[in-house]
Amino acid sequence: MIVAVLALVVALGSSPYAVSRINGTSIRPRSIPADRVRRNALTGTEINEAKLGRVNEARNATNSKFALRAAAADSAANALSAGNALTAGSAGNASALGGSPPGAFQGRIRWALVSLTGTVLDQSGGIGPVARTTNTYVVDFGASLAGRALVVTPNAGATPVAAAPCGGALPGAATCTSGNDANHAQVTMGSSGPFYIAAIG
Repeated sequence: MIVAVLALVVALGSSPYAVSRINGTSIRPRSIPADRVRRNALTGTEINEAKLGRVNEARNATNSKFALRAAAADSAANALSAGNALTAGSAGNASALGGSPPGAFQGRIRWALVSLTGTVLDQSGGIGPVARTTNTYVVDFGASLAGRALVVTPNAGATPVAAAPCGGALPGAATCTSGNDANHAQVTMGSSGPFYIAAIG
């Protein structure tokens, strides 16, 4: 009975003793495999984020400084592609390029090829019908021509042409025979013929 009790005391006391003797110096470096660490046990306190290197994709990062791609980062200082970054210091692809807003760059060019009879033969998209009266054509661009330059290229045999936005509200605008608003442009030619017209800006 005495031997059994002694054995029980030793068995119960050995575990706390062993635990108290295990510390950082007792564990060989690189000796604990990943499957011995409880899932989601490591937090930012145990991890040095500065040594993690570049993150390949940070989808919703608050701050993605060196991410290869930061889709919706609040701040993407040096991201290669920052899709919806609030601030993108040196992003390769961002809503502000070189500190300039999108409006500072060339916008979409709308153009149309108009036949002698006023039929739209080809176009960039968004162009409406053309109203023709003898040698005058009114082209519906489907959007305001404010801040856009009009360029007309007639066929080889046509005489000089004149073009202007309609409605009188824009600089240089004319009072057009139909569709008299800023979405239309009037082209007057010395003789009828097919022509290209483009609104640039």
